[in-house]
Amino acid sequence: ALRGAGVIAREKGDYAAAAALGEEALALFRELGDTLGIARTARLLGDTASDIGDYARAAAMLEEGLALFEALGDASSMSNMLNDLGVVARRRREFDLAATLFEESLAMARVVGNDLEVARTLSNLGHVAADQHDHARAIALYRESLELQAEVGDLRGIAWSLERITALPLS
Repeated sequence: ALRGAGVIAREKGDYAAAAALGEEALALFRELGDTLGIARTARLLGDTASDIGDYARAAAMLEEGLALFEALGDASSMSNMLNDLGVVARRRREFDLAATLFEESLAMARVVGNDLEVARTLSNLGHVAADQHDHARAIALYRESLELQAEVGDLRGIAWSLERITALPLS
């Protein structure tokens, strides 16, 4: 419940509450030895830290969660964590690292058949291409993402992809 409340607080932009609730949940999950709870809460805390620009904390929490999901054999969650780590690297302007992490996430998401995560990762690869002024590649990645978002009915993703495609120059 604490972790869930933290997720809701983060979605509402209340990062202080998200972090506090997440830390409380993490302490309890550690006390219980609940590996899955620790991993999921590490993702919440990592993403929250990334949102507020604390990239060292974000990377540490996400790497901990990634290792735990790997130990659990949860490839779908590993893909999510790699994607989130890619976001942190991109925010640090470490574009080569971000692209590598996104490619790893993409490969894993395709293996497990998670089309929504594939679409999300393609979009993130598009961001890196746009950051590096490779607009043709960015548009191609956004379009591929858009096709998958349409297939899975991700309306928010569709809107974001369309906005990104139309914001880039065609040359």
